[in-house]
Amino acid sequence: MSRMRDYDKFKELARSIRDEHGVTTSSIGLASMRQVYRKEGIKLDLWHHKLRKLRAAYLVIDGEARVVVNASLPPAPRQ
Repeated sequence: MSRMRDYDKFKELARSIRDEHGVTTSSIGLASMRQVYRKEGIKLDLWHHKLRKLRAAYLVIDGEARVVVNASLPPAPRQ
C-alpha cells in the first residue's frame, strides 16, 4: 500500500506544478518543459548514448535532478 500512497503523492505534486506553470497536456512540448525545468532547477541534457526505445529518462546525477533526452530522435518527438 505504501507504493500506491507514494504514487498518489507524486501525482498530486505533478498536478500542482502543472497548475503553477500553466502547463496542459495539449500544450506540452520540449520548449515549455525547458521553461519549467529552468524554473524548477532541473537540468536538461541531450543523451548521445544508446537509450534503446526510451525517448527520455528522469535521473538524479550527483544530487542534481536531470532529464536526459535521446539526442538521436528527430526534432519532432523532442519538441
